[in-house]
Amino acid sequence: MDKEAQETLKLLENDLQNAVQQLTVDKAVWDPNFDSIKFKATMAGLGKILSSDATKLTLACKPPCKTSDMKPMVKGSMQETVKRISGFVDTIPPTSGRTYFEHIQKLARSAFTAAISLCKSLAEAEDASKIDQILKTTGSVWDVCKSFESQVAGNNREAVGKQWKSVSELVADAQEELQDFIAEQNADDNDEEEEQDDGWGDIMENGTKMTPEQLEACKKTFNMVKMTSMVLKKVQLRFIATASNDAETNIWLDDLSRAGSTVSEQIDIVASSFYEEDANLKEYIASFVESALSLITIVETRVKEDEHVRWFQVSKAQIIETGVCAENNTNRLKSELRSRSLPFPSIFIKPRSFTLTSSAAFDDLNSTAMENVIELINKVQDVFSTIGGNDSLDLPQIISVGSQSSGKSSVIENIVQRDFLPRGSGVVTRRPLVLQLVTLNGPEVQEYAEFLHIPNKKFYDFSEVRKEIEDDTARIAGTNKGISRQPIHLKIYSPKVLNLTMVDLPGLTKIPIGDQPTDIEKQTRNLIVDYISKPNSIILAVTPANADLVNSDSLKLARQVDPEGKRTIGVLTKLDLMDAGTNALDTLTGRAYPLKLGFIGLVNRSQQDILTNKPMTDAIQSERDFFLNHPSYRSIAHRCGTAYLSKQLNTILMNHIREKLPDIRSKLSSMIGQTQHELAQYGDMGLTGKMHRGSLILQLLTKFANDFVASIDGTLSDISTKELCGGARIYFIFNNVFGQALESIAPCANLSDHDIRTAIRNSTGPRPSLFVPEIAFDLLVKPQISLLETPSLRCVELVYEELMRICHNCGSKEIQRFPRLYARLVEVVSDLLQERLGPTSSYVESLIAIERAYINTNHADFLGAAGAMAQLESQTKKHRALERKRAAKVAQMNGRIEHVDAIQPPQQTSTLGGSPKNDSFLNYFFGGSNKNDRPALGAMDGPHNSVTVSPPSISKVVEAEMERQLGEKLSIKDQQQQQPPSQSLDRDELEVRLIRSLITSYFEITRQTIHDLVPKAIMHLLVNNSRESVQNRLVAALYKEDLFGELLHEDENLAQERDKCNAMLDLYKKAFTIINDAM
Repeated sequence: MDKEAQETLKLLENDLQNAVQQLTVDKAVWDPNFDSIKFKATMAGLGKILSSDATKLTLACKPPCKTSDMKPMVKGSMQETVKRISGFVDTIPPTSGRTYFEHIQKLARSAFTAAISLCKSLAEAEDASKIDQILKTTGSVWDVCKSFESQVAGNNREAVGKQWKSVSELVADAQEELQDFIAEQNADDNDEEEEQDDGWGDIMENGTKMTPEQLEACKKTFNMVKMTSMVLKKVQLRFIATASNDAETNIWLDDLSRAGSTVSEQIDIVASSFYEEDANLKEYIASFVESALSLITIVETRVKEDEHVRWFQVSKAQIIETGVCAENNTNRLKSELRSRSLPFPSIFIKPRSFTLTSSAAFDDLNSTAMENVIELINKVQDVFSTIGGNDSLDLPQIISVGSQSSGKSSVIENIVQRDFLPRGSGVVTRRPLVLQLVTLNGPEVQEYAEFLHIPNKKFYDFSEVRKEIEDDTARIAGTNKGISRQPIHLKIYSPKVLNLTMVDLPGLTKIPIGDQPTDIEKQTRNLIVDYISKPNSIILAVTPANADLVNSDSLKLARQVDPEGKRTIGVLTKLDLMDAGTNALDTLTGRAYPLKLGFIGLVNRSQQDILTNKPMTDAIQSERDFFLNHPSYRSIAHRCGTAYLSKQLNTILMNHIREKLPDIRSKLSSMIGQTQHELAQYGDMGLTGKMHRGSLILQLLTKFANDFVASIDGTLSDISTKELCGGARIYFIFNNVFGQALESIAPCANLSDHDIRTAIRNSTGPRPSLFVPEIAFDLLVKPQISLLETPSLRCVELVYEELMRICHNCGSKEIQRFPRLYARLVEVVSDLLQERLGPTSSYVESLIAIERAYINTNHADFLGAAGAMAQLESQTKKHRALERKRAAKVAQMNGRIEHVDAIQPPQQTSTLGGSPKNDSFLNYFFGGSNKNDRPALGAMDGPHNSVTVSPPSISKVVEAEMERQLGEKLSIKDQQQQQPPSQSLDRDELEVRLIRSLITSYFEITRQTIHDLVPKAIMHLLVNNSRESVQNRLVAALYKEDLFGELLHEDENLAQERDKCNAMLDLYKKAFTIINDAM
C-alpha cells in the first residue's frame, strides 16, 4: 500500500480511537417513561442504513480490487459509519432508559473497535494478496452494525410503522384543533357570556331563586373553574403541537403535569365543600386560586415569546378576580344551595383528571396498542398456571385482602354482579381464587364461567360455579377447614363486567372455629403476605366502615409491605351500618389515612337481601341512591359505589400493567436464557434413536474425557469457586501438604547422642580410633533418608485420590441421564488410575532407595568437615561468652567477684585452628588433617597423657549460687576441688556434635531433592499419562455396538426433569411472544 494510503488510514484509525474513548454512559439516567417504541423504530431505521452501507463496501472490496483502489471507498464509507453511529448515540435523550442506552453504547463500541481492526489490516496490507484478510475484517465490522436492525423483531416492524403513522395523523388533528381553539378564544365577549349563561342551565331549570349577590358569586366561581379548565386544555394541545425529546422540555412537562393534577384535585375539593357542614370554603377556594396561578406561572416560563402569551396573562388576571369574588360570597351561596337541596352546576360534579408527563401524551396516542393489556396478562397467567403457578414471574394483579367479616366476598360479587362465592361461618375461602373477568360485547350475549382445571366446560348456572369451588377446595385442602396455597383459576365472561384480574384470598381470622387448625391465623397471614409482598401486586384492602380504622387488619398488612401506600386501594364497606351522626368522609377524602390510590366507599347487600335473593341490579341501584341522597356523601357520590370501583380497578390495573410490561419482558428473556442453559446440560435431544446411538456415545465419551482434562488444566467452564479442586488441588498437595510433611521431619529424628556415640564406637571395631570412621556417618544418615519415603508415598496416594474425585465430578447432567454409562465411565477411568498408581509408587520408592544407595559428600551444598568445625567453634564461643556474663552477674550479686577473666577455655580448642586449603570429608577427624594438627589430637587421645586440672567452670559457679539460695551452703573451696570431666568425654561430645551437624546438612540436601523429584515423577507417571490416555481408554472399552443399548438406558427421574424443563422453556417462549407482540 502506498504511503499516502497508509497515512489516510492512520488518521481514520485515530478518529475511530477517539470515538471509542468518547463513548460513556454518563448521560444514562433511568426513566420509566422512556419511549421504547420510538427508540426501536429509530434503531431499525439506522440498521437498514448501515446494512446498505455494509453491502456496498463489501462488494467494493472483493477481488480483483487493488488495495490502492480501496482507499477512497474505505475512507468515505467508514467515516460515514462513524458519523451515523455517533450521531445516533448523541441523540438519545438523558431521560432514556439505561438498559437501551447501555445496549446501544455496547453495540457502537463494538462497531468502532471492529472498524479500528479493519484500518490496521488495511494499513498492514502491502498488496492485494491480503485481500481475504481485509474482507474478513470488513465482515466483522458490518456484522456488528447489522445487529442494530435486529433490535426490532420482524413481526413488530409493521406494527411499529402503523403506530407512528397513527401518531402523525393524531398530531396533525391536534394542531388543527389547536387552531380552532385559538380562533374560538378570540371570539367576542357576547358569545363568551352566552356560553357562561348556558353553563347554569341545570340550576336555573330547578327554579333557583337567588339574590343578585349570590348569583354573581356562583357565576364567578363557575367562571373561575371554567377558565382554569380552558388553561389546562390549551396547555395539553400546546404540548401535542410541540412535543420533543429535548431534556429541558421533558422536565417542564413533568412540572406541568404535577401542577395540573393539583388543580384538578382542588376543583373536586371546592365542589364537594359546598355540601360539607364544617368545610372552610374560603380556604379551599384560596388554595384553588393558588394552584391555578402556579399552573399558569409554569406555562409562562416556556411561552414568553409565544404569540398567545397575552391569552395566558388575561386568564391569570381573570382567575385572580373571580377567586376574590368567590371567597367573599361563597358562604351565602353554600347555605342557599344546602337549604334548598339544589344540585350544584354539572361542571363541578364531573370528575377530572390531568396527566401530562413526558410520555403520557404518546401513551394516549398509542392507546390502541395497549387496550387489551389485561387480557394479555390473563393469557400469560393461564400459561404459567398450566405448570403449577407463576411464582417465578411476578405478574400484575389485584389482591383482595380483608378480615373474615369485612364483606370482602360481597365486594367481589358486586363487581361481577353475580352470587357465586361460597358462604358460611369461619374460613370459607380456603384457597386463593384467581378471578379473571372478561367483557363480552354484542347483542344478547349470555354470561358464563370456566375453570382452568375443567377445560372446555362452560358453567351458565352460577350456583354450579359455587358448588365446583367448594368441591375443588375440599379435594385439595381437605374437609377440616384447613387452607391450601394452590389457587383455583376461574374466568367469567359477562357484558356487565370490565376486564379485570383479581385474587380473592382467605379472610383473616383470630380464633379457630370447629375443625379449623389451631394455627389458622398464622397460616392465613403468611399466605396473604406472600401474595401482597410481590412488588407488581396491587392491594385491595377491604375494611368495614363500622369498625375503627386503626384496628383494620387489611391496612395493617398492606402497610407492612407497602409503607408509602403507593399500590394500596382502600375499600370501605358497610357505610350504611355506621352509628347515627357519624360518617367516613375524612377517610374517603384521604384526610384520615392517606393512600395514593385513595379510598372508595361501598354499600353491600345485607344478610336479609342475600336471604331474599335480592337481584344484584337492584342492590347496585340501592347503593347508588344511598350515596346520592346521603348529606355527607352526595358531594363525592361520583367517586363511590361498585361501578366506580370497577372502573378504577380497571384503569389502575391497565396503567400498572403498561408500566410493568418492559420489566416482565426482561424477566422472561432472562428466564428463557437460564432454562435454555439448563436444558443444554441434558444434551442434544436430536441424537436419539438407534441410528444415532454410536454418535451419542462417542460424543459423551469425548465430553467426559475433555472435562477430565479441563479439570486438571483448570480450564473447565463451571469450575468451583468455593474450594480448591482439580489441578489447583494437586498443586496444593505438592507445595503445601507434601512440603509441610517433609519439613516436619527433623534431620536427627530418633537419634540421641548415645546412638551417635555408639555408632562411632561400633564402626571402629576392637581397635582404638585415631579418627572418626566415615562408615559411622553412612550408618547414621541412611536411616534418616528412609524417613522421607512415607510422606512421598502418601503424596502419591493424595494425588490419586484427587484424580478419582475429578473423575466422579465430571458427570454433567447430560451424562447423568444415563446412569449405567456414567458408572462404566467412572469404572474405566478408575482402572486406568489404578494401573498408573503402582508404577508411580514404585518409582517414588526407587527415588528414596537411590538416595540411600550412594552418599555423595562432594555435593556443592554439603557443609563438610571444615564448615562443621567452624560452625561448632562459633557456637561454642557464643555459649561460653554467655556463661561468662551469667557468672559475673552471679558473683556480683553475692559480693564475691571472682576473677572470671582468669577462667581459660579448654586446651583442646586449639584443635579448631585453621582448615587446610583443599578440604575433604571429615578433615581433622577422618584422616584428612595435616601433621601439624595431629599432636594436639594425640595429646588428647594417647594412653599416657597426664591429666591437667582445669579451672572451675562457670556452670559450677552458677550451680553453687543456686544451692546457696536454696539454703545448701557449699564453700568455694569445695567447688574448686571438684574434678572436671576427662578429655575423652570432651572429645566424644565434640564428635557427636560434629556428626549431628553433618547429618543435618546432608539430610537437608536430600529432602530438597525429594521435594523436587517426587512431584515431577507423579505428574509424569500418573497425572499426564492418565490425561493423555483417558479418551483412548474410554473409546476402546465402551465404544462397542453391543453395549450401546445397555449404556444408553436413561434415568427416569432425569428424563422427567428434562421434560419439565423443556415444557417450561416452551411456556416462557409463549409468554414472551405474547408480550413482545403487544409491545
